[in-house]
Amino acid sequence: MHGDSKSYSKNKAWFPAASVFMALYFGSFGIALLSKPSELFSGDAPTAYWTTSPMAEDTTWFARATGAALLVIGIGSRFNNMYTPIFLELCWLGNTGALGLITQAAFFMPEVTTSLCKIQFGMSLVVFLFNTWLCFDDILGMPSDMVKAAGFLFECRLYNDARGVMGFDGKFCIFMTVYLGAFGLALVSAPSTIFAAGSSPAPYWSADALSDEAIWFARFFGIGLLVMALGGSLLRVDRDVFIRQCLLFNLIVAGLQYLAAFVLTTTVPMMWMGNLGFQGLVVLANIWAVATDSRGVGMF
Repeated sequence: MHGDSKSYSKNKAWFPAASVFMALYFGSFGIALLSKPSELFSGDAPTAYWTTSPMAEDTTWFARATGAALLVIGIGSRFNNMYTPIFLELCWLGNTGALGLITQAAFFMPEVTTSLCKIQFGMSLVVFLFNTWLCFDDILGMPSDMVKAAGFLFECRLYNDARGVMGFDGKFCIFMTVYLGAFGLALVSAPSTIFAAGSSPAPYWSADALSDEAIWFARFFGIGLLVMALGGSLLRVDRDVFIRQCLLFNLIVAGLQYLAAFVLTTTVPMMWMGNLGFQGLVVLANIWAVATDSRGVGMF
């Protein structure tokens, strides 16, 4: 699936070290956001990016969800042995989105951010430029590769096994591409309009509008979902790698949805309960897809 015949970047000698760096870069921020976002990134903390302390419930939830996406993209991808050039292309998509958001936080949200955001902007710019230099040849060819992959996906040929028959794992990959992509687009485009009570016919949060910080993290989460969806379909991440990546993500998100349904006080519980039930079915289907991978990889 990863196209060994493709002529990858001339800078491939840097790929092993760069992939380890990207895994640690994404993974460390992912772990920090998933574990203690308010304590580490707001108020008087030495690593505070946000002046609001403590973070509101919606901000904390979206920060943790963003952490889950970063962790799965970084650590999950490398531990699942994703093909290194594809992994670095995936990181480039993530770093592009992250640079846009950190630019917004550093220069257009001064009332809620600290000077550390400007330092993070500089670091994000360096990482983005380094990632672009690494994958420059691949990035130039990415649009045409995506068009070709979209055609294969439409014809249901990406996930067929050797007999030309699509197994359950292939169907699940297509489902996850649509599932992640749809929520990703919604979160990036209009998170407050779609998910807050003020304008949504099916709100997840009881407030009329999400806070500026929550909207920022919601968009970051949406970018993470879109990166995973693009990796699983248009960048043609190996099928067994993608479904394991999805399993890690789906398990973490199920835990976050449990918090929103039964612990947090500013949510619409019935919406989250319904979502949690559906997420449970997705997790079971994901486990079955891993266990019955038609390429013969199996659960382990």
